[in-house]
Amino acid sequence: MVDLAEWAAGHGADYVDGGIMAVPMMMGRPEALILYSGSDGAFHTHERTLGALGTARYLHADAGQASLYDLALLAAMYGMFDGFYHAAAMVGSEKVPAAEFAPLAVSWLNAMVAALPVIAEAMDSGDAADDESNLQMQAVSFANILDASREQGVSTELLEPMRARLDRAVAAQREGADTPSMRTDSVSAG
Repeated sequence: MVDLAEWAAGHGADYVDGGIMAVPMMMGRPEALILYSGSDGAFHTHERTLGALGTARYLHADAGQASLYDLALLAAMYGMFDGFYHAAAMVGSEKVPAAEFAPLAVSWLNAMVAALPVIAEAMDSGDAADDESNLQMQAVSFANILDASREQGVSTELLEPMRARLDRAVAAQREGADTPSMRTDSVSAG
């Protein structure tokens, strides 16, 4: 994207890139989110036209930001889906239908999603202290999830990387810190 933006600028043209956060049947509807980055002047000039495709959201002058946000949002989505698949397999091992479990999962995940802005603030500030839900407690809880999964015959392959990150954070003695302090582990692991 950056190369295209530079090429366009070199030819006297504005460049806007986009990331489509929608499946085909959503296109043209407000629930289709399309992320844009690049020339803000070009975006604002054509915002109404772009809005016909779905909700148009301008992010940044850096043309690569729309693509980065697109992939980051998909990573969050796939993590959530995979977590649900694992949870459904756990209760499914006791013959609980996924459709019966799903409403409870939706209710719980909605409550947890509401905490994301607070988690993000803690990640950005570096202040991830939490006396009620610290890393040591999270590590013990996570070990219980792994044990229960194994006992139910459910693979722990999805959860093992998170367990390793929790173990590293506890070993680093981030006393009293909560999971937002693990941000650096995910950033440096790439």
